[in-house]
Amino acid sequence: MSGAENTAPPPWLRILQLPLVRLFLLGGPIFVMMGISSGFMVYFKGEPLKAIAAVVGMASAALAFYAGWTRFIERRPLSELSFSGAGREWGIGMVIGAGLYTACILILMALGMYRIEGLNPWTFVIPAIAMALSSGFFEELFFRGCSLSLRRRHARQLDFAGCFCPRFRSCASGEPGGYDNRRDLHQH
Repeated sequence: MSGAENTAPPPWLRILQLPLVRLFLLGGPIFVMMGISSGFMVYFKGEPLKAIAAVVGMASAALAFYAGWTRFIERRPLSELSFSGAGREWGIGMVIGAGLYTACILILMALGMYRIEGLNPWTFVIPAIAMALSSGFFEELFFRGCSLSLRRRHARQLDFAGCFCPRFRSCASGEPGGYDNRRDLHQH
């Protein structure tokens, strides 16, 4: 036996490292944990501090699951969720998010669909913290951790989208044989 044969992962580990298997066996439980987190927010609706604690607990469990998968199944360091540059990215994201939110509110106000009638005390924000933590954390973990890193590492294996592009193009352009949703809307 050569040294290369000894370092090859066992077949079961190679199966677990396949892109679509990873998407379902890693992304699925994270998606379920996101649902459980939302359930805790509903259950603790009148108690915002308990809701925040439950969301932090589920986020910690999801992060531990992801870190375990990365370390033991993929056998690599957890680099896509590192803290290097996180402060700068968080700050830029906060400014862009606040700007987009403000722009949307201003557009709605200009259209007459929104009006500010007063200010609430700062404690009014506390119940929304659990929702913001849950949606922000699980969105980043699922899309950046699972989907985006999967796409980046397995770009050639996951280019099956190219198989669907001609079909989509025929649907969108109205070519014969393509699905035209306008035709179906007019039939009803």
